[in-house]
Amino acid sequence: MLDRYNTVISGSTALELVHPTGLVPRNLDFVCPNQEADALCSFLISKRYIPIADTAVFPLIIDDVPGQNCIESVRKLRHSVTGALIHVIVSTSSSALAPIFSAHSTIVMNFVSANGFYCCYPMLTEK
Repeated sequence: MLDRYNTVISGSTALELVHPTGLVPRNLDFVCPNQEADALCSFLISKRYIPIADTAVFPLIIDDVPGQNCIESVRKLRHSVTGALIHVIVSTSSSALAPIFSAHSTIVMNFVSANGFYCCYPMLTEK
C-alpha cells in the first residue's frame, strides 16, 4: 500500500520505530502526495474505514492553516469495527516527504516507507 500510493507513515508510529519507548501509538499517520489522496482514502474506505468530519477550532494556529508546513489537508478515518484511527496527511506537493521536512521539530522528522524506516536527525532524536 505504501508503494502503490507513494505514501509514508509518520508521527508517533515512525518515532516509536526509530526511538523505542514502549508507548503504543493511538493512531496511524499516513502522509501522501496531493495527487494520491483520493485513491488512498478510497482504498481505506474499501477496508471499512469511515471518513470523520473535521470541525475547525478558532482561532486557527499556523499548523491548522492549509498550505502551511506543506500540508494541504488532514483527512481522518475510523475503522467501523475496531475503532482504529487513521490520519491521511495530504502534501501540497507531489512528494509525501515535503510535510515531514517542513515539520516543526526534528524529533518528528522520521518516516516509514515501503523500503524501510528513516530517521532524518538520528543524533538529535536520541537526545
